[in-house]
Parts: sequence; C-alpha cells; structure tokens
Amino acid sequence: LEFRRVLFRSDEISPNVKLAAIASEDQLFPDHGGFDWKAIDKSLNALQTGLVGYWPFCGNANDVSGNGNNGTLQGNINYQSDRFGNANSAIKFNNNSDPMCTSNSFSNPNIFTISIWVKALPNSPGYFLVGFNNGQCSHGGNWDRVLYLGETQFGFFTYNGFNNYLNGNGSYKDGNWHHYVVTLSNSGRKVYIDGQLLIQDNTTTGQNYSGFWRLGGLSPNDVNNSSTSFYCRRGKTLVSRD
Repeated sequence: LEFRRVLFRSDEISPNVKLAAIASEDQLFPDHGGFDWKAIDKSLNALQTGLVGYWPFCGNANDVSGNGNNGTLQGNINYQSDRFGNANSAIKFNNNSDPMCTSNSFSNPNIFTISIWVKALPNSPGYFLVGFNNGQCSHGGNWDRVLYLGETQFGFFTYNGFNNYLNGNGSYKDGNWHHYVVTLSNSGRKVYIDGQLLIQDNTTTGQNYSGFWRLGGLSPNDVNNSSTSFYCRRGKTLVSRD
C-alpha cells in the first residue's frame, strides 16, 4: 500500500468534516458553540470543594475560596511580580519576622493539604513558610503543622507531645520558584517538592488546639522562629481539607 498526504484549502473541505474533527475532541461542541459553561462551572466548583483558603495574591491577600478567610499582611510585606512577570501577583517577605495572618479559626485540623509556590533567596534569614498557630496575627504560644525551609534542609513540623520534625535534605534557597505540597492524613505526613514525594512518615496528628493558618513568621517580636524571605506566587497558595 502507498500512502501520501494531499493538502486541501479550508474552503475545499466539507463543513461536516470540520465539525467532526472538532467534535472528536469535544463532543458537546455543536451544542455549546465553543464555550462549555457547564463544564467550566463544574471545574470551578470542584476547585473550591473542601478548600479552607485560596490566596492568589492578585494585588491583595483576599481568599477566593468563598470562605471569607481573607489574609492580612503584617509588617514589611509587599507585592511583587510573579514567576510569569505579572505585576502585583506575588507577595515578598522582606524580613525574618512578619506573618500574613488569616481570618478564620479551625479546631485541631489533622486531615489537610497545603500547596504553595515559593522563591527563596540564597542565604536569606528565617525558616517558616506556612503553619498553624493559636494566635491570629501574633504568636499565641502554640504552633505546629509548619512547612519550613533552611539553607540545606526542608521539612514539616508537628508537635505530638514532643518536637516532631520530618526533615529532608536539599538546597531550595536558590532563587528559583519551587512548588511545595504538604499533606497530613491517616496515611501520615508527606512532603512533595516540584511534584516529587521526597519525605514521609507515619505521623497522623498534630497538637490539639484551635488556631489560624498563617504564612511567614510567628510574630514581629519573635525573630528566632520566623519566615524566610520569599515570594508566594499568584494562584497557588491554598489549604484544603482532604
């Protein structure tokens, strides 16, 4: 058999053939005329299902999950361009103590996922990226469920009657954007970076208290336990109940 390609102009092709080609990718195309609004609404609703907070940093720290869990920037935090160059679409922590606090309190969350994009600069001070605290905007005394980042180490901390650090080795303070995902559930603690599961253990709970999810430092007056200088990228900072 011999096969060869023959090219035709668009006006030489039957409209039914064109429609069949498009419908093979989207069989509802003849009905929705190019925009499947039902599918779009379904996707948006699925995104919001189970969310505790979703902060895209579009020039503000508002929560767009529909839960009203809006953020408040404390101290010297300002808006920057994100990894795509979009202005005012990321926040930058300029020192080692300021937090972004949130509005809603939660009781002893033990099943959740945290997803955040971060760019940390080499030799930048501090440690905390995101965590849980019984103080809303200042350190209340109880803190755990913390994703942290050092010069050559990263990990996830929970307090289980003792300081329980899940540590991993790696240098991610390199001035590049990295995607961090942390989960706590009945299957344990897991930390993913850039889509790869790097560390895990069998810890299934944190300390039992009510508190608030926060980005950055414990308190403006507590510089020994505080955030690194980092940018949180637009559209990718969220906490959800799994």
